[in-house]
Amino acid sequence: MITLITNNDDTYGNPILKLICEKSIKDGIGVQIMGKSNEETVPIPKEIRYIKKWNYDVFLPKRFMDVLRFIKWYLQLTILLYKTKTKYLFAIDPAGLIIAGRFKFLNPWLEIHYFSFEIFFNKELSTNYWKTIKAKEIFYTKFVSSIIIQDNLRKEILIKENHIKKPNLIKWNIIPVAPIIANKQVERNKFIREKYNIDRKIKILLHTGSVAEWSGANIFIELLEKGLPENYLLFIHSRFKLSDKILVHKKLMDLQKNGYPLILHDEFFSNDKEYFDFLKNFDFGFALYEKDLRSIYTGENIEHIGLASGKFSYYMAACIPTIAIECKTYEKLNDKYKFGKLIKNSSDLLFSLKSNELLNIDSNNCWRLYKECLDPSFELGKYFETIKGYTNTS
Repeated sequence: MITLITNNDDTYGNPILKLICEKSIKDGIGVQIMGKSNEETVPIPKEIRYIKKWNYDVFLPKRFMDVLRFIKWYLQLTILLYKTKTKYLFAIDPAGLIIAGRFKFLNPWLEIHYFSFEIFFNKELSTNYWKTIKAKEIFYTKFVSSIIIQDNLRKEILIKENHIKKPNLIKWNIIPVAPIIANKQVERNKFIREKYNIDRKIKILLHTGSVAEWSGANIFIELLEKGLPENYLLFIHSRFKLSDKILVHKKLMDLQKNGYPLILHDEFFSNDKEYFDFLKNFDFGFALYEKDLRSIYTGENIEHIGLASGKFSYYMAACIPTIAIECKTYEKLNDKYKFGKLIKNSSDLLFSLKSNELLNIDSNNCWRLYKECLDPSFELGKYFETIKGYTNTS
């Protein structure tokens, strides 16, 4: 049995975690998830045991009765881990690692495999709450058997931020956040063009995922206000329902209402195939990230997102040339594979569109990048081979 420990509400929406769960189930290995999950947007299959009851606070309570409940909760789940013959704890991000670390103190035979998708930077810790979270993450990092992270730059950053003095003593697995796609998908679908009556001469630019300041919303607003070239249309798909109570959402809604070349879309996809078929309607994709220091998740963690961007990987797998924000990881990849265009701001983007330089990008470059750098199948296979006794657990 493997147990994922998480405080994220979209754990099963992460392509890598989903692939691990699917492979485990296929191999006859039991899987359970401890934590919270938004089952409306990211449903968990019935084959996975989902333990909803969860103490979200990683801190010891102050009131005596709450302390007793806190201890009782840990003991109950410790017994559950023993009864289910759990050997491996897959700790997701800092909160998951802290909880997993406590279980290991109660169950020394447990192995912790740390999946780091979010990096908290020490210089951005502005409150005692986050400083304590980081200190606990650093402490429990000492007890992990392996760390799974998305690229070598993020590995080096995590070593520095978590004060890992002997990184060579830890088994590292570099696995980008990406789906497994077997065959090249060059041919485009047409149902978006047909549904919205979009002329075939128009190139459709896609943003998909969160619609927020940190994910490029202000760049899109500025681009539309400056004037999108007439042969382009911007299509924004939001992973959550858009709301006029969120400023950037309202600005985009107003732009659409006032006739700007913009389509807003927030329909839910029930599975990966639906989403991937959707992607194949578009000519170009956006992977734009801007540092927003209002949240610890969207500071330098976003600035150095690199191959932790599932969106970028999906674009490459779908052979969609991509306009990405300048960062070290994307710069190296674009130098070698010519997957698209790197920009700093809306002015750079507007120049690229007006000059039509994107039209010269060969979509086959994206597939080559995906197969050589992003396809997680080989690294996932190696990872499972390193988990000793994996096939003997039940």
